Amino acid sequence: MANPIAQTMNPMSAMMGGDVTRQQYELAQNQRYADILMQQALQEQPQGQMVSGHYVPPSPIQGIAQLLKAYIGRRASDMIPEQQSKLSSAQMQQVQNMFGVGGGTTEPQARDMALAGGAMQGDVGPTNTNASRMTSVQTGTGAAMPIPAGMDPRTAMMQYMINPQAYATALGTHSAPAEIQKIAAASGFAPGSPQYQAIMQGNVAKSNYIAPTVVGEGGSLVQPGANRASFIAPKGGIQINPTTGQSSVLPGYTQATGAIEQSQAYAKGLGGAQTAPATRFDPETGRTVATTQAANMGLPTQGMGGAQANTQPVVTAENPVVVSAGTKLNEQWITGELEPARLAGDAAKNAMNNIRVLKSIDLTTGFGTDAQKTAASILATLGVKNAAKFATNAQVFESKIYESLVDTLGGQKGVQTKSDFENIQKTYAQLKNTPQANQFLLDVAEAKAMQDQRKSGYYQKAASMPELRNNLSAITNEWGKIAGSMFEVPLTDRAGNTYTLAQKYGIR
Repeated sequence: MANPIAQTMNPMSAMMGGDVTRQQYELAQNQRYADILMQQALQEQPQGQMVSGHYVPPSPIQGIAQLLKAYIGRRASDMIPEQQSKLSSAQMQQVQNMFGVGGGTTEPQARDMALAGGAMQGDVGPTNTNASRMTSVQTGTGAAMPIPAGMDPRTAMMQYMINPQAYATALGTHSAPAEIQKIAAASGFAPGSPQYQAIMQGNVAKSNYIAPTVVGEGGSLVQPGANRASFIAPKGGIQINPTTGQSSVLPGYTQATGAIEQSQAYAKGLGGAQTAPATRFDPETGRTVATTQAANMGLPTQGMGGAQANTQPVVTAENPVVVSAGTKLNEQWITGELEPARLAGDAAKNAMNNIRVLKSIDLTTGFGTDAQKTAASILATLGVKNAAKFATNAQVFESKIYESLVDTLGGQKGVQTKSDFENIQKTYAQLKNTPQANQFLLDVAEAKAMQDQRKSGYYQKAASMPELRNNLSAITNEWGKIAGSMFEVPLTDRAGNTYTLAQKYGIR
């Protein structure tokens, strides 16, 4: 039985069969034998020899031997053409059987051819396909050699006889799967499956796709074999009938062109107005601000390059009346608010030290010289003239400091100041003529001094801010929002404990 492995190694040779191969070998061997005999007959001529100083001529028998070699070599050479003819006929018959046009062959030869042809297509061994192929070859109804699709067996046979190696190469290329088949297989779709068939059909449809013919403006389309255009593309709004050659204006072209030109003119004019600088008067601020012609005309405005337009007006000129009024207001605020607050803050520093000293003295046991000096300094910082006259004893000092605090708070504005004024009056009325009265008034004076220092620092810092320099009076309004009550100012007693007036005297 033929060796399937040998068939996969050299399937072309296996198809020729053992008889043809043997005849090829014998023919080559006979040719070599005849060539050797003829060469020896021509080259090995009989020659005499010197024996004991005498020349001995060649034997006639040696000449006969050479003639015999020449005769046998010539006879062998004469038989080679006949053997070559028989071999060629046998080869031709085998080739015809390989391609199924030889009328059939023996079972062993059909088997060898079928196995070799199957091996060339990856079907190795006694498979059902090879068995069917063997029957076809044996009966002469089918080919053992693979034939490219679309080629008849005789044409394929002629191609093989002209160049067997080229035929084998072409057959291998034809048998190799196409790229789309490789993709389908890599996707896991087996040949014959619905998915595989769908991919193949899609590829065929893609291969058969004919792209539409694109005709440029004014171009003509001439079909193959025709001598006149079947279609002429319009140009400039004019269309030409390819049959009659008559021209006409496209429907709606005139209206559309007019609308386009109008839109272009509007866009161009709007763009110019949107970028043309202009100014306008702002009645609210009295300023002259930068703008555009589009904004002044009430036309749409837009930013540049996708960036957001600046919504803040650019001031190009200040109203001199407004500027003058603002300057005067700032000067009035500095004179009437900032300077008094600064002076009050400076005075509060000394007042706080004197207040704390006086709070440490027991005024119920006497009002000595040190107490009188300290009390006079406190009254002076509160604006009392001839303060020493009102610091001779505790009762007179108590009355004068209360009067000064009430006058100061009564002259200030604000909801919180009014509340503090009322709380001082109410609490003092409860504590009057008690040892705690002077202590309460000194606590109030200390809280006021701390508040004055805080206000002075706030005013001076705010007045230095660039954004407030044109509206300094706003500082007073802002201070009113954050000032708070004197009764919530943290104070410290001699033991270091922190308290507020509201906590100490039960004020709510």
